[in-house]
Amino acid sequence: MRSIIFLFALPVLLAWACSGKSDRATTQIPVGEAVQVITVHDLLQDPVKYVDQPVAIGGTVTHVCKHAGKRLHLTDISEGENIRVEAGESIVRFERELEGSNIVAYGILRSTAPGNTAHAGDHHHDDEGDMEEEADCVSSETVSYWLDGQRFEVEKEI
Repeated sequence: MRSIIFLFALPVLLAWACSGKSDRATTQIPVGEAVQVITVHDLLQDPVKYVDQPVAIGGTVTHVCKHAGKRLHLTDISEGENIRVEAGESIVRFERELEGSNIVAYGILRSTAPGNTAHAGDHHHDDEGDMEEEADCVSSETVSYWLDGQRFEVEKEI
């Protein structure tokens, strides 16, 4: 009898143990939901109101990190402003072929303290060339805001 109770209780305990909260908000933007797409420029005009909120940002991919494909730079070409988009749990990697494409990136806007690269991810490199390229992915400027990407869509050309 005890073993039968244990067999039924085990899945419930496992589900409960695995449902713990992470340090990141789990707010999701449902696929297909109508969301206002903002430009990088518009986002950077008042980024504080978007921090830890789901956003959809449109722009041109000007750089994809070649080592792991976990980051890209999304740029508002008309204003010359960009924001880093990091591949969240649901994005395996960004392919280099995205460079030059217009995309809409969906995710949660995050803020980092000046000089803090803790959210930049841990990457292992075999040679110095990769380390220099990785520095470009994080940015030589202070990174204040970045997008924790949940998904992205390549805009169709008209």
